[in-house]
Amino acid sequence: MADSKAEASSDVGFKIILRDYQRRMVQAWRDSKFGTEEKYKNLIEISEGDIFEGAPSVDAIVSPANSFGFMDGGIDMVYTVFFGWQMSERLKEVIKSEHNGELLVGNAIIIPAYSPDTDLESLKIDSSICEGKPIHYLISAPTMRVPTDVSDTMNSYLAFRAVLLAVMSHNKSCSQKGAEPIRSVMCPGLGTAVGRMPFVRCAEQMVAAYETVVSQSLVEFISPQSLMEPVIRHRHLITVGKDKALGSKPSPGEMFVPKNNRTEDSESD
Repeated sequence: MADSKAEASSDVGFKIILRDYQRRMVQAWRDSKFGTEEKYKNLIEISEGDIFEGAPSVDAIVSPANSFGFMDGGIDMVYTVFFGWQMSERLKEVIKSEHNGELLVGNAIIIPAYSPDTDLESLKIDSSICEGKPIHYLISAPTMRVPTDVSDTMNSYLAFRAVLLAVMSHNKSCSQKGAEPIRSVMCPGLGTAVGRMPFVRCAEQMVAAYETVVSQSLVEFISPQSLMEPVIRHRHLITVGKDKALGSKPSPGEMFVPKNNRTEDSESD
């Protein structure tokens, strides 16, 4: 599994590596609690760059997906080029058999990154790609049911919340299933390209998800005293960053851009 660079905090059990090619997304994370509060220093790592090349080794990677498991656009196509079509085909089978054909926003599933007959030890991965070590799991977490503008929604919160819950559930039951625990997760911006989620809004929603699921400090969502408390926080999270830059909306021909031709706005779904 991943080395000590991405090792988890003993309290939480896993570390989150936030990584994106979009500089403004990275800056939004750094300006958020994730980058400014000391308590997140050993829990959250933030870096700018390609999702594979130059990235740290990790156990799992997040796909900001659609609900139907198609991995042929945006960053999902980047994953498909790297892992092969086998990943998308297996993902669609799981969605069909376990979720009646569609994995709705707010849910996430974890599948092995490679097919069961793949010998991970024999994989020849360039040392510049995740330190030459294989990624073991894909976490599919839809940010939208189908490609659409989600800028005024809670979808980044819902997707990241689903990721965290899925990892915690996996780690709780992995020994019974004979699976390896997930100690490190790499996640790009959620909904910031096709979905046009503003970068600041995405970052704030991801912080809120972490504070709801992991640190359990967001009392407005965990144990509200009245409905008005989550309503007020909800309204804040779907409007924060309103005057800031939106995620860029690529044209259909730009849904997948080869790495050498990407701009800083061509990475995340």
